[in-house]
Amino acid sequence: MNAAIFHGKVRHRRLLPKSHEFVYSLFLTWLPEKDLNKKFDFLGLFSSSKFPALIKYKRENYLSPHDISLSEACALRIKNDLGFDYEGEVCLLTNLQYFGFCFNPVSFYYCYDLDNQLVAVVADINNTPWDQRHSYCIDMRKKHQVVKNFDKEFHISPFMPMDIRYRWIFKNPDKNLLIYMQNYRQDNLMFDVCLKLKKQKFSLSKLCQFAVLYPLIPMKIMMGIYWHALRLYLKKIPFYSHPKTGENS
Repeated sequence: MNAAIFHGKVRHRRLLPKSHEFVYSLFLTWLPEKDLNKKFDFLGLFSSSKFPALIKYKRENYLSPHDISLSEACALRIKNDLGFDYEGEVCLLTNLQYFGFCFNPVSFYYCYDLDNQLVAVVADINNTPWDQRHSYCIDMRKKHQVVKNFDKEFHISPFMPMDIRYRWIFKNPDKNLLIYMQNYRQDNLMFDVCLKLKKQKFSLSKLCQFAVLYPLIPMKIMMGIYWHALRLYLKKIPFYSHPKTGENS
């Protein structure tokens, strides 16, 4: 697939122990690894190099280890988690760095093999208060739409316990992109996230347009996380310390 911009809405919905829901608009940039350099070097406005720019792709903001390519980093995750050797092209779905700031609660790496078939998706998650990272791999080799059920391994929100069973649904993106994530506790649906985006052709002018329409979108997302955390606290939603550090923030 070629570089693109995906634009739409994401909904977060909590069902238990009390209801809480919000929806917001966003855009994410879809970048095949092979296009990163040629797409992001333009008159200092866009860059994938060390030079300053208003909008940047920085390798250090994404999947580790950072001294190898994205495809090599994904291959390591896939081999470890899914048990097969991967070779091919990675397409990154993410927020870029805007005005020196980059933040992604999650970035997705769609991994295509040498026959251009989607074989895996790597979800690289950041838990905001602690700034830790953890990745999950979804095997996409068997079906057009894949459902993955697995246990939670990584503490993300202080308002969500660890004894959670995930159910994630992914589809191979085309004109539309869908990601649906559910959290179950004791077989009860506790929380879900639905991301529905539509594809638009990539251009530097289009990227500028969205950057103006949604200024500093990474900052907006981070502030929204803390704002809704305050609302959950005021609703007296149970608070769970980090299981490894014991820290509350």
